[in-house]
This record gives sequence, structure tokens and C-alpha cells, in this order.
Amino acid sequence: RVAAAATPALAARFASDDLAQPKIDQGRSELSGVSNLYYPSWMVGTWEVTQTLKRAEAPLGLRFIGGPRGDLSIAAKSLAEQRSRIDKPQALKLRFVKTNAGVVEDRLSNQRSRLDGFAGRSVVASVEYSETGGNNRRGNVALGGSADDPLTTVVVYYKGPAAQKVFSVARTTESSEASWRGSEATRSIFALTNQNA
Repeated sequence: RVAAAATPALAARFASDDLAQPKIDQGRSELSGVSNLYYPSWMVGTWEVTQTLKRAEAPLGLRFIGGPRGDLSIAAKSLAEQRSRIDKPQALKLRFVKTNAGVVEDRLSNQRSRLDGFAGRSVVASVEYSETGGNNRRGNVALGGSADDPLTTVVVYYKGPAAQKVFSVARTTESSEASWRGSEATRSIFALTNQNA
């Protein structure tokens, strides 16, 4: 009798309804100590991918979805819009680059591709990297990286009077001979700005 293989921890999290906060700042490179989500080496390059949303939940309530002044009607519309996209494949172009610490995503390109793609139109004016105490150019260079390496925090300026700062706060991966899985927890802060081009 063959024992059933245990489900890997990350695979189990993808299928679970349980909400558990991941440990903050997981995902440091074994080569350098630089925090990021590291992908397999074969992912370097630009990929035409299809991403399909399978679920959209707000386990802590609508007030955590965002929107100007915490407006719950806007949050409800945002969640309804997300749910309308469930099981609808979305074509995207995603880019991954090699650094001294490993392969990471080009967050400037990928944030724009995802946000514009799922909106169904061009909604992003620009995306910029943002230095934080835990992930910045000076620290990355000191740990053997390059001043041009992608950072883990970005600021998205939307077409219109809004901006979003996206922090990557925890990352984890698991792999086997047949598969690779990665997970990243992010935190976003939204702000009203002057009109963006």
C-alpha cells in the first residue's frame, strides 16, 4: 500500500479558506541576503502568459479593500468588479530579470501589465521603484547587488488623481522536480494626488 504524499504547505495555502498572516520578510536570497521573491533561472525573459482569477474574497471586510476616504460603496463596487472576472483568462506580458542574487520580476513592467490588463484598458500613468529601510539601492549594492536591481516596493501613479504604494512584505517558495510555487504577501496604501498624465 502506497502512502499518499503530503500536500506541500504552500499548495495547501492556495486551496485554503483560512486567513493567516505570513511571517514578515521571508524570501531572502541564500546568496546575498537581499529580500525578494526569487524565481527559477529558466524564467529569465519576457513571457506571454494567461492568468485566471479563481477567487476574490474580503475576509476582513470591505473596509480593507480601499478607495478614497474608505468609501464602502466604492469598495463594494471594486469587489464586485473583481468577482466579475473570475474564471476569465487574462493575457499578460510579464518580465523576469537576472540579478546577482537570483531571478526576480521586473515590477515596473509587471505592475503596469497586470493593472492595465485586468482593467481592460490603460489605467497606469507610470510606475516607479520606492526605496524602503529594508530594501533600497544602497543596501542591495552593499550586499553584492546592482544599483539597477528591481526593488520590492513600487509606487503606481494612475491616470487620474490616485496613486498606490505596493509593499512586498513576505515571500515564500516551494519546488519539486515537477513544479515551482511562489507566494507573495503585499500591502497597499492608496492616496489621492494631483491629476496624473
